[in-house]
Amino acid sequence: MCKATIDLVSPNGVPITLEVSNDDEQQTIIGMLDRAEKIGLYFSSRGWNFAHGEGVGPSAHELAEIRLLDAVLTGEATLSVEEAGEVERIVGDGSPLQRLGLGEGAPIGDAQATAAERATYWKERAESPLLMPFERDLLGIAARSYEGIYSELSQAPG
Repeated sequence: MCKATIDLVSPNGVPITLEVSNDDEQQTIIGMLDRAEKIGLYFSSRGWNFAHGEGVGPSAHELAEIRLLDAVLTGEATLSVEEAGEVERIVGDGSPLQRLGLGEGAPIGDAQATAAERATYWKERAESPLLMPFERDLLGIAARSYEGIYSELSQAPG
């Protein structure tokens, strides 16, 4: 059984705990996170807040990256060995330079150029007519990850 708990606060300040569970042994953790995210977004759009405040849990994009990584690791996404390794690197922990596969001393301009080039690559790859819609979505997540890295680099001092 998989279970996810969501702590919310109503617009009137009333705390509520929601438990999302499924007795189906085939339900994956990623599937449960996806369901919990949708439920959380539903309540959030109606003025509810997460009880633990901003920044405590993963962002929507971080959850999307988890779905992407899950698809890569389970073989659901059809990627080359090099692309799969790249996905594992960009969704992993580390500095923006590490996630780009560059050394810590790399110039910011070079890193930004790499992030922009890889974002373009994944966007173009996602446009392939040979892909299923869910695969296009997954590849778009990789492009957005590179855009996020580019943004982080733009805000870096120096």
